[in-house]
Amino acid sequence: MLQDRVVIVTGGGRGLGLAMAQALLAAGGRVLITGARAAAELEAAEQAA
Repeated sequence: MLQDRVVIVTGGGRGLGLAMAQALLAAGGRVLITGARAAAELEAAEQAA
């Protein structure tokens, strides 16, 4: 459904934003994670890789 679609998730470093980013990745989307706490977003991106 989301194959090769680019999705921007704000607040994707934890909580609901992180869960949404993971679900979108699992559905085939290309996810850009942003937020106010760079360390949390970086950790989320590393977990997804």
